[in-house]
Amino acid sequence: MKRIPYDRITLLVVLTLLSACAPHPPQHHHKVLVADATTIKPSLPVPFSKPTPPPRVIVPQQNMNAPVARWCWPARGKVSPGNKGITIHGKNGDPIFAAAAGKVVYSGHGLRGYGNLIIIKHNNTFLSAYAHNKVSFVKEGDNVRAKQKIAEMGHTGASQTALHFEIRSHGHSVNPLLYLTCHD
Repeated sequence: MKRIPYDRITLLVVLTLLSACAPHPPQHHHKVLVADATTIKPSLPVPFSKPTPPPRVIVPQQNMNAPVARWCWPARGKVSPGNKGITIHGKNGDPIFAAAAGKVVYSGHGLRGYGNLIIIKHNNTFLSAYAHNKVSFVKEGDNVRAKQKIAEMGHTGASQTALHFEIRSHGHSVNPLLYLTCHD
C-alpha cells in the first residue's frame, strides 16, 4: 500500500474537520502522530453549535365522537366559583395542565376579559377554556394529552394571579366542579 504524503496544512484541515464531527469536545489537548511522522498540536478546540431544542410533543389526534374519559384539575390552588366557571388562585408561573385530551382550537389574547387564553376542543360536545395565562406552551392545531403542561399562571386581563377555567357543553358553560374528578 502506497503512502500519500500530506503537507502540514492538509493535516490541520483534516484534524479540524475530524474534531468538528466528534460527538464530544476533547477534554485535553494531545499531540497527534500522523502517518508521515509529523507531530501536530491543535491550538484551540473547534467550537460546537448550540443544541437544537427538543422536538414538540406529538400527540395522536383525538376521536371527536368519543366521550371525555375523565376531567383532571388544571391547576392547584384555592378555588372560587364564578359566573361562567371557576377561578383557581395561585402564584405567578404556576403550571397549568390540560384537563383532558383534545385539540387546541384557540391560543391568543383576542377575547376581551380573558387575557391570554387557550381553548381546547375535547370532542364534538365539550370545550375547556384556560384564561389569564402568563405564557402559553401550545398553539392552535396542537393535540394535547390530559395533564400535559399547556401554560403558566399569570394575571393578563385580571387583577390577581389566577386561572379562570371553564368547561362548555354544546357552547354553554357548565359547572366544572361537577366534572373534575382526577387529581394528579
